[in-house]
Amino acid sequence: VGMNPSAQDELLGLDERSRINLPPGAFGEGSDALPDAGVVAQPTTTVNVSMTKGRDQQLAKALSIAAVGYAPAALEVADVPSAFPAEMWAAMSKYRAMASTTTVGGANPISAFYSIFLPAGIRHQLKQQADLTLSYNLATSTGTTDDKIQVWFYNATLGRFVLENVNRRLDTVNKTVTVSVSHFSTFVVLDSTPVATSTVSFGGSDIAVANFPNPSDCITHSNIARNSTLFGQGGVHQPFVGTMIRTSIPISGTPSDLRINIYTVAGEKIRTIEQGQVPSGQTYYTPWNCTNDAGRGVASGVYIGEVIHGGRRKFFKMAIIKGSGL
Repeated sequence: VGMNPSAQDELLGLDERSRINLPPGAFGEGSDALPDAGVVAQPTTTVNVSMTKGRDQQLAKALSIAAVGYAPAALEVADVPSAFPAEMWAAMSKYRAMASTTTVGGANPISAFYSIFLPAGIRHQLKQQADLTLSYNLATSTGTTDDKIQVWFYNATLGRFVLENVNRRLDTVNKTVTVSVSHFSTFVVLDSTPVATSTVSFGGSDIAVANFPNPSDCITHSNIARNSTLFGQGGVHQPFVGTMIRTSIPISGTPSDLRINIYTVAGEKIRTIEQGQVPSGQTYYTPWNCTNDAGRGVASGVYIGEVIHGGRRKFFKMAIIKGSGL
């Protein structure tokens, strides 16, 4: 399933390469409440999948001004609930309300909002993971680095955005980001900081945190081996700039916002990395690309990290040595 550029895309000089790649046996018939084992779409079942998109008015205006120098009056008319599918409008409205909160960390939308629709009787939970590719545009977010281009989906039941980063692949040439999804909903690309999750649960009684490399240079690190115990197998981390912060959260407690603060040794807070709400009992990987909240690179030296999750917090030290190649 793929999308073509809309008339607005053509006016703004934007490409559109969003698509869905579905494996055989991806769909199940029945209610989303049913267990996976009990739902299978018959081989003779025809499933019509549709994909639609809409832009938040603020983003549409910014893109229009960047492309043609003004915002058409039609954009004012389009900013009404009847102009969008219900779930997409709910996602846009929730984003506006939550943009300054920890859930999306003040991140900017760098894509349209995409909603995927299935016929009645077909579950939105998939039997097999599908690859979802979304187009993005950095015209309104020129300071965004590759590691911040992330897909989020709107969970209508919980009324919040959730990071979707399984098997993330970034194509900076065609300006697309691809993730593997196990459900269909409303998705958007935000310039937010990623978090990778281990596949093995953490059984410790307190937060455990470390970073690697340590010391570290502010360069791109590739082919860094993953911890086979935490991931259940080998492999390597996705390339990252700077240092990777590994945070393990005790299984006791409820899902809470995960926040990482970074301070100088003098106690000045220079960076806050918001990860949104994450479950307990897991290990999360978050890169820090050696920049402060203003996007400027930091100097070589020792920095103090602080991890906060629920009522717990933990401090750790990081050393940055520029030019070292570490």
